[in-house]
Amino acid sequence: MEHMDSIQIETTFANMSDAEEMAKLLLDKHLIACGQCYEIKSIYNWEGKRHNEKEVLLKIKTQAVLYHDVEKTIKRHHPYKLPQITVTPMDGSAEYIEWVKSSTKA
Repeated sequence: MEHMDSIQIETTFANMSDAEEMAKLLLDKHLIACGQCYEIKSIYNWEGKRHNEKEVLLKIKTQAVLYHDVEKTIKRHHPYKLPQITVTPMDGSAEYIEWVKSSTKA
């Protein structure tokens, strides 16, 4: 495992439709290899109030060199005023990491 040029980006949405649309947009631009949508429960403080809401987590697999383009696209098209955009280095099997690289255009 020595392929730390791949990353996983996470962002959240209010519903599955918005998460899927973002994944499709990023796929159409060849900025990501895949997006995975999970229904989650988020509990957080926002603008002085406690929120406890259902959300959809979108996990995105891509190359590290594409991070800024992915971030820019998310910010431009995301319905939230302040979207969660977090990034984690991703490692794994050489074959999977190669697929991520070959599925995206840096």
